[in-house]
Amino acid sequence: MARARTWRELKDLLRNRGFRPNKRLGQNFLLSPDALSTIVQAADVKQGDKVVEVGVGAGTLTGHLLDAGAEVLGIEVDRKLVGVTNEQFGDYKRLELMLQSVMGKGKNLGEQFLSRLRSLRASGGYKLVANLPYNISTPLLCEIMREDVRPSRMSVLVQKDFAARLCSEPGSKNYSPVSVYSAVFGHAKVVQDIPPELFWPVPAVKSSVVAWVEKDEPPRFDDEDLFFDLVAGMFLMRRKKLSNVMKMLVKVNDSLSGILDVEALEKAGIDPDSRVESVPSGRFVKLYEVLRG
Repeated sequence: MARARTWRELKDLLRNRGFRPNKRLGQNFLLSPDALSTIVQAADVKQGDKVVEVGVGAGTLTGHLLDAGAEVLGIEVDRKLVGVTNEQFGDYKRLELMLQSVMGKGKNLGEQFLSRLRSLRASGGYKLVANLPYNISTPLLCEIMREDVRPSRMSVLVQKDFAARLCSEPGSKNYSPVSVYSAVFGHAKVVQDIPPELFWPVPAVKSSVVAWVEKDEPPRFDDEDLFFDLVAGMFLMRRKKLSNVMKMLVKVNDSLSGILDVEALEKAGIDPDSRVESVPSGRFVKLYEVLRG
């Protein structure tokens, strides 16, 4: 089957398989060659790079990744879309398609997906390049920041307000746990806004391409769960003074009881009367180090 290069060809390709976009799954397809090239270029994809694409959709981005010479592991939850992409690019030995969800129970990554990421990380690393389904962007990118599965680079197309959170600085209303994780382990920036009219169906929200690069020497935590839970917990009551937030956290998280208090905040250089939205990412790292002794 020929590769879909126009909106008419893409729509015909999908309709011939009886496919209709599912809003619940965040299925909005991007076909603009310029926008797709921007996503690929933002990850600096080169010949032989191992790339993970989450939410393959109809393969519009997949084709550009293959054109760049990447070895692509594509993940897609919709069987019909896997068929559409396979029909267009199935003769490429550099493409592997997996029919599954990347998310498991709760907000955790699925075990099979997690295993593949660990393998890729251990064997030289990989890049994450994707038009991410908006409904999984936050839990996916929070979990993928963990040491044993973290990519070396990311270029993701996400909802514009999520892009703002991913790249936000302390003091901003968009500052959030994912802002902290992004800044602790790497450097993120908004590359380009993508207007809704470049998608089919046209979404009700605006989108942005975000590029993220892992730091040369990111911090390592002997108890990553503690660090991630600490950051997430501190943002649960972002408008309250941190001295009051601490009291709540030790009640709901047994691992913090007896070690998280006002004195720990002060040792980490954090004002107990301040609010979490003013705490720089590095201070969260310092607080973790204080707690671990």
